[in-house]
Amino acid sequence: MFIEVNELKGLIINLDSFPVESDSEWVKVLNDHKFVFICSDDVRKTNINKHFKQDITFVESKAFIFFKQTLIRDSLLRMGLQPFEVAYVTYSFRDLSTVLSEPVGTILINNSALTFEETGQLPDFRLDYISELPSVFNKQLGGYYSEMVVNIGTPVNQSSNGLLLITSLESEHGKFTIVSGGRYYSSKHFKQKTHQLSKRLLKSKEDTTQDDIFSNIYKSLVGFINENIAKADGVTRVPPRPDGRRDRLKPLVSYICQSSQLRDLSENLVCVENYTSQKALGRDQRYENIRGKFHANSLNGMHVVLIDDILTTGATVTECVNTLLKAGAFQVTVLVLGINQFDSVTWRSPQKLICKTEGCNGERFLRIRNDGTSAFFMCSNYSQYKCKGLDYYKGWNEFNSLNALDVDSNQADEEIFYF
Repeated sequence: MFIEVNELKGLIINLDSFPVESDSEWVKVLNDHKFVFICSDDVRKTNINKHFKQDITFVESKAFIFFKQTLIRDSLLRMGLQPFEVAYVTYSFRDLSTVLSEPVGTILINNSALTFEETGQLPDFRLDYISELPSVFNKQLGGYYSEMVVNIGTPVNQSSNGLLLITSLESEHGKFTIVSGGRYYSSKHFKQKTHQLSKRLLKSKEDTTQDDIFSNIYKSLVGFINENIAKADGVTRVPPRPDGRRDRLKPLVSYICQSSQLRDLSENLVCVENYTSQKALGRDQRYENIRGKFHANSLNGMHVVLIDDILTTGATVTECVNTLLKAGAFQVTVLVLGINQFDSVTWRSPQKLICKTEGCNGERFLRIRNDGTSAFFMCSNYSQYKCKGLDYYKGWNEFNSLNALDVDSNQADEEIFYF
């Protein structure tokens, strides 16, 4: 269940995951907000209490991973808040990976670079320092760039406070940089039900209604690459197989290049041989399946930006990068809208959003309108009952209400310990 943190009101902080040296930082960012600390060190609790004027709530866990669901629920009870109003905060990526299936927001505070393997389990926010937490509370930081733009319809040039993910992979010629604007959830992932970017990426495979919004996102991210990585000379895309498939990304490359005064290198990279679908293959099988399937013309020392929509194992883009570098490119930077997130098990089965049209009782699902603009929740029985669609944010509010917890703080125990 993907819970969008519309207004962050509280934090569950795994203090055990943070270095002791950071303890004095929390008082600078938490005094005006509700929070619970997870801490199993009595000495550390005493030191933390010295920094705060108010009483501090601690939740202790000796075997936290086995009691994650109960611990989060009890923390919500203590704060009297709903899951969509709270974020779980950790310093540890390993700890983060154990909480992504819970119905709360997630924040990773760690300035270490993520490996490509770790990008398949991304938090809702990734910060470098504790001091940046206020930017999440006051919405100066709105989430991942691609997701934020498509979610709220904000013009791209007004969305500079979006997060970007930068990671890397190995090619035959060394590491290459990957820039991603967000996360993608496949149809097998429970979070896709309410994730606009994922729905829009799927729709882009069917028609061209997403071209305008995606072109502008790509253009802005190419600008980021120019300013923060290296000046680009041209742009190309992962080409389609030569079996008559639509070259979905070519018009987007054309728009980017015309508006950014870069060379359109679409004709310089082609797929020369059909290959079987990558979907059912494992990582190593994907690399073998795609080997030798692309050809590039001479690129004479250029810095090439290679765009794709979704990145899963990175096998296809790696083979394209190898091909471009062999053709003389000096540098290749890969740019994608979303990185595929691993499947996860839900904390509990979310309540379905049921249509209230008389006699219907169908389930409402997130859909993108045929003109590619706004998102809405459509009834599964629309063809029979002609049910009126539910506005995206109204649907969100109903979904949150249906899946709310009874968070009377009086239900929480005086002290909570797990051993």
